[in-house]
Amino acid sequence: MRRTWIPLLALLAALPAHAAKFKASKATGNELVACLSDQKPDIQERCLDEIADRRLTQASAQVAELAVGSRSGDVRHQALATLERLGGTELVPTAHQAALTDSEVRNRQKALRLIELYGGTDSQDVVGQVIAEDVDATTRRKAVLIASKKGMSDLEPLLLTQGMKDPDPQVALESAKAVVLFGNPDSRPAVHAQMLEHPDERTREWIIRAVETSPMPLDQDALVQALDDPHPHSARHAARALKKLGDPAVAPILRDKAMSASDPAVAQEFSAAAEHLELMAHGQDDGGI
Repeated sequence: MRRTWIPLLALLAALPAHAAKFKASKATGNELVACLSDQKPDIQERCLDEIADRRLTQASAQVAELAVGSRSGDVRHQALATLERLGGTELVPTAHQAALTDSEVRNRQKALRLIELYGGTDSQDVVGQVIAEDVDATTRRKAVLIASKKGMSDLEPLLLTQGMKDPDPQVALESAKAVVLFGNPDSRPAVHAQMLEHPDERTREWIIRAVETSPMPLDQDALVQALDDPHPHSARHAARALKKLGDPAVAPILRDKAMSASDPAVAQEFSAAAEHLELMAHGQDDGGI
C-alpha cells in the first residue's frame, strides 16, 4: 500500500503551490494581470476568463500580447475572445496580426471574424493578404466574404487575378460573386470567362446566378453562350438572366434552343423566357411567368 502512495505523493509534491491554490475568482485585478505571465496555459486561460468577466480593460495590452505571442493555441484563442469582450484600441490591430501569423486555422478564422465585426478600411490590406497567401481554403473564402460584405472594392484586382482563379471552387465562386456585387463594368469580361469556362459546373452555375441578380446589357452575349452549358441549372439561370435583361431580340434564340434542349426543364425555361420577351415587345404583361 505504501508503495502505491509514494509516486502519487511525489507527484503532488512536484506541483507548484500556486497552481494548486490559485483561484482566479478570488484574485485581485493586479493578481489576474500578473498571472498572465504564468507559464501554465490552464492558469492563463482561467485568468483570461476572469479578466473578461470583470471587464478589466487595464489588462488589454497584456491580453493582446498573449493573443499573438503565447505558445499555446488555446491561450491565443482565449485571448482573442477576451479582447473582443474588453474592446479597446488593441482589438483590431491584434486581430490583424493574428489573421496573418497564427499557425492554427481556427485562430486565424477567429481573427477574421473580429475583423469582419470591428474592422474598417484599415483592414483591407490584411484581408487581401489572407486571400492571396493563406494556405487554408476555408480561411481564404472567409476573407473573400469579408471583402464582399464590407465593400472592399480596392481588392477587386486581386479577386480577378487570384481569387477567381483559386484552385478551390468555393473561393473562386465567392470571388466572382464579390466582383459582380462591386458592379464594375470593366471587370465583367473576367466574370464571363469564369462563367463560361470554369471546370466546376456548380461554380459556373453560381456565377451565373450572381450575374442574374444584377445583369448588365454587356452580359447578354455571354449569357446567350451560357444557354449551351451542359449543366442544366446553369442554362436555366442564364435564360432567367436574359429574361431579366428584357431584350426581345433574344427571344428567337431562346425559342430555337428550346427546340434542341434535351432536358425538359431547360426547354420549358427557355420557352417561358422567350414568351416573356415576346409579350414585353408588344407592350403586354405576362404576369411574371
